[in-house]
Amino acid sequence: MAFNCKADNSTTTTILPPTTTKTLPPATTTTETISTTTAYVETFDYEVCGNVTLKVDCSCSQNGYLYCTPSHDDYYYWSWMKNPPFRSTNLKIMNESFVVKQVKFYENALTTLQKDKVLPGNEGTVEIMNLESNNIHYIDNGTFDSFTALKELDLTNNYLTNVSGNILTKEFGLILQKLNLKQNLFTSITALDFSNLMELKDLSLYGNPNYIHENAFGYAYNKSSPPPLESFSVEYCNLSTIPEELLNWHNVKKIGLGGNPFICNCSMAWLINDLVSPTHSMNLQNIATTGYGSSDFQCSGPYGLKGISFAHLSKNFCPNEVKRECKEVKEKIVKELPSPFYISWFHICVGIALICFGIILGMTILPLFRLCCSRQKKEIIGFSNQNFPDDLVHEDFDEC
Repeated sequence: MAFNCKADNSTTTTILPPTTTKTLPPATTTTETISTTTAYVETFDYEVCGNVTLKVDCSCSQNGYLYCTPSHDDYYYWSWMKNPPFRSTNLKIMNESFVVKQVKFYENALTTLQKDKVLPGNEGTVEIMNLESNNIHYIDNGTFDSFTALKELDLTNNYLTNVSGNILTKEFGLILQKLNLKQNLFTSITALDFSNLMELKDLSLYGNPNYIHENAFGYAYNKSSPPPLESFSVEYCNLSTIPEELLNWHNVKKIGLGGNPFICNCSMAWLINDLVSPTHSMNLQNIATTGYGSSDFQCSGPYGLKGISFAHLSKNFCPNEVKRECKEVKEKIVKELPSPFYISWFHICVGIALICFGIILGMTILPLFRLCCSRQKKEIIGFSNQNFPDDLVHEDFDEC
């Protein structure tokens, strides 16, 4: 149903008249201000919640609910002659006592969100903003920074292709708790796209990316604190794997995974083993499939496992991979932290060499030492007798 709305919006764009002054109130002061400040862009302002009745459906209730949508009173409600859709969020609320807390622009013709042009003057009170089913394809950097109370943002069914950290800034990330990006045109979620959303509890990417970088939240590589995400939806995102280091999965209470062509390899072992375990060690009890049962969790590859349900896989999927990783960790620990009594082959060889050297040295020196002692003894006995000097005999070897 939402996609039909997009088709209608594109049709409306083709029949726009050259000027849209018919949709503005008789007063011209607002139009003159716009032409002087943003002359390079044709924008449209609306005065709502006042005494003047305009041909637009926009109501302001007592509980702070601002509901702006085109009229559906008759078959020709998309005609610009009858209750046209809003093309701008640059509204002026005529009732000064009205405090906006919730705003809904549903099925309008919004194409861009400009900084300081989204409900100007009411940024500090808006808590919930619904911009579902428009034609939004571009958002200015820092557009939501001034919304100091905005906890929920719904951008479902638009034409967004990326939401980088320049849009989801640190300032905005300190407030936002729920973000709905279902059915846009994202092809991938790159590194650090969601790293600023430190208070986010609910994120839906239903029907969007083909790839999610494992460092999208800054948790895998940067080791920054992950958001306290409790609900995470990635149904029908054409994902083949879910990165294990994407989030701290122990905090996640609900996860939507249905309709993805998962490849059952060892990179998915962490998830498969948890899903088939009756204890659910990572607290993924409320697995949201697609409403058609757990059969949606099937292997799309490799060929040998194609069509096999996760429930039919072993509870110890890829055990060799786990053992290999444990062995590598143990070997690394042994190398980095050797025992004080650790004796290597080098030490053994050095010890043997020293022993051999000592034996050879002893075998060489001992005979020489004995020979020297023997000669010294003969000299004393044959040539002198100090105890009997009178019997001293002098030998002359020349007379022989």
